[in-house]
Amino acid sequence: MFVEVLPSPAGPLLVCTNGGSPIPSLVHGAHRYCLENDVGNSTPLRASPHGVQPAITPEAIQEIKETVQYFLQQCHYEYPNTPKDIALRERMALDIAAWNVDLPARFAEEVLETSCHFIETAYAHTTLEHRFFVARYCAYFVYADDLGTRCLDALRDFPRRFANREQQLDPILDRLAEMVRGAHKLWTDVGTSAIIAGTLDALTAFYIEYTTCGLAVKPGAVRYPDYLRLKSGIDPPFIAFIFMRGWRDTAESYVQLLPEMEYWIGATNDLLSFYKEELAQETNNYIHIRAAAEETSGLVILRKLAEEILDTTKRIERLAADDAELADLWYGYKQVRYCLPCCPHDE
Repeated sequence: MFVEVLPSPAGPLLVCTNGGSPIPSLVHGAHRYCLENDVGNSTPLRASPHGVQPAITPEAIQEIKETVQYFLQQCHYEYPNTPKDIALRERMALDIAAWNVDLPARFAEEVLETSCHFIETAYAHTTLEHRFFVARYCAYFVYADDLGTRCLDALRDFPRRFANREQQLDPILDRLAEMVRGAHKLWTDVGTSAIIAGTLDALTAFYIEYTTCGLAVKPGAVRYPDYLRLKSGIDPPFIAFIFMRGWRDTAESYVQLLPEMEYWIGATNDLLSFYKEELAQETNNYIHIRAAAEETSGLVILRKLAEEILDTTKRIERLAADDAELADLWYGYKQVRYCLPCCPHDE
């Protein structure tokens, strides 16, 4: 995976490439990795529906870097060093090999690397069974993120077919549907509900993003950016994955923190992904959609977002202050999230 490296007070910052979603995107050259469509043509993974903006100025690039560096300083970011999870990687290699879809070899390799790096870093406190579940979930969504260019109906139909236990229009979506139905074995009832509902919301939101391509954001539609991010970000499942069954079997002790954590994970990814998206002149992201709705610039929203996340970070810390075990768990997860989703520098 190719990412930009920015200096930070505590080590390199590996900038995300996939907007508000915690799922890493695979990128190749100037575009995200993509699969061939039905006629054999290759298309970028997610085209922007809001047009291509003018090339970013050096001054704007510098302001983005300074905003991100300020954000990380205020968060007391420390670069994590996590060893590779060999057992997880072996399981994931076998799973991807059994997909029975025509994948370019390098795409399959990078799905493996991306999903495993993401999970072995952010969910190292969970058991191998939990990590394998989350790694598969991550890999299936990396794949599903491209379906709008090849089989849009598969995204549209997923919730109905899931509810009716019908075969999905894509074999990887069948794997996803079967897997999430068993989430209750590994997570609490509250967590399982978040995983299932978040899966349905995300695939529907992918469909909405493709079908609204070219739709202008109306000034004053200030709730729309958060609505779209909440649906497409897959944030509730990835927060639920932190709290495995067996750590605590019920959610009462942390349920009041969940809305803050879900906001935090999506907003942090929006902020850290903005630099790469600006270089690529992408406008189909939370910051630009919000800027259009609020009739201001992306840089203004970036600065606002940084302060909003910092406020949320402090609020989570206050809410968890009387629970040392919960506070330690969140601190560790938060630190690795600052450099995810991404892989080591590869340019």
